[in-house]
Amino acid sequence: MRMNSKRMQVRSLSSGLACLAMVMVMASQGRAQQKPANVYPPEVVAGFIDVCSAEGGKEVPPETMRQICSCGIEEIQKEYTLPEFQKIDADLGAGKPMPEALTAMIQGCVYKAIESEK
Repeated sequence: MRMNSKRMQVRSLSSGLACLAMVMVMASQGRAQQKPANVYPPEVVAGFIDVCSAEGGKEVPPETMRQICSCGIEEIQKEYTLPEFQKIDADLGAGKPMPEALTAMIQGCVYKAIESEK
């Protein structure tokens, strides 16, 4: 009787872990497909990607730069409203430093691009 009880506990535990794993996978898929919180007008997105892509120069292949910039604008839209983004853009144009959070977002996109090329 004790043996059956132990088997039942192991089965319950493994079933619970399997369910937990499924929930975590489904939750991570939902996050990966999540739309930005702040959707910018298409011309703003395209303009950002074009200008950003041109910044890569000869050191970074154009397709890699577009990938980084596309990722960047997606991340920016998740964090900043359009007016906030426009203020950051104006501040950068005036010579102010890039906010640390934005720098971290772009670095994350660079890492993703590097990983996807491996």
